[in-house]
Amino acid sequence: MTDNPALSKVTDSDAAPPEDADKAPWSLVLTGWAIAIGLTVVQLALMLPLDALADARFEAMVARERAVLWWREDTLGYAPLIVVALGLFLVIPWAHGSARWSRGKPWPPRRRKAVLIGTVVAMAAATGLSALFGGRAGGLAFAEGAAWFENGRVVERRPWSAARSILADCDMVRSGRYGIGKLTPSFTYEVSFPGGRTALLSYGGAPWAGWMETMAPIDRRLRASGGRRRGALNETCLSQMAGPGVAPDALRALLGP
Repeated sequence: MTDNPALSKVTDSDAAPPEDADKAPWSLVLTGWAIAIGLTVVQLALMLPLDALADARFEAMVARERAVLWWREDTLGYAPLIVVALGLFLVIPWAHGSARWSRGKPWPPRRRKAVLIGTVVAMAAATGLSALFGGRAGGLAFAEGAAWFENGRVVERRPWSAARSILADCDMVRSGRYGIGKLTPSFTYEVSFPGGRTALLSYGGAPWAGWMETMAPIDRRLRASGGRRRGALNETCLSQMAGPGVAPDALRALLGP
């Protein structure tokens, strides 16, 4: 009875649906990626005023404490924004049917809307947290000791007499990721304290006349502390670091054991 037209019609109507019937259309997948990229751009734009705010707090801290030297340190102030950015890049395209480099089943419209609202709320909360608690971290040097601050307030102070070791170094090192570049001078003066705190007194990369004058009394206190001194003194480095107010002999005397 296979020649019966009615039977053939019923058989055709019962055929299995196409394999990609439940998959999201490419337009919806691309919409999800466009939303994710757009929100990421907005979040990066929000980081600009946050960065300016953190710099203003940092400068105000240095001016208020009247430090003779200062340095910056790494901070997790932007961690909330980074977490939100990673989350939206994973969830929003997935909700719109993106499955790796193909298409998957999209979430219902109501759930997609909830994800977008939740993302905007999370971005606002992360921006607020970064504005309130994401200030710069750094250190301040004074004639009598060092201090470290986070988000505009001092969290620890140490006298130079508490120094554990001093790294005073001027050497020629190879630039490049794998150390295969040309030799360039490298200048370091760092003071380590018990507990892991470090004063980066060579922050800026090269000595200058004002730095030499500022460091002279600090160096005398550090030598009196008895902290272990280490580091290499390369004559080529000393000569290349020399400049107005920075004689090679004076730099050698400051960095030497």
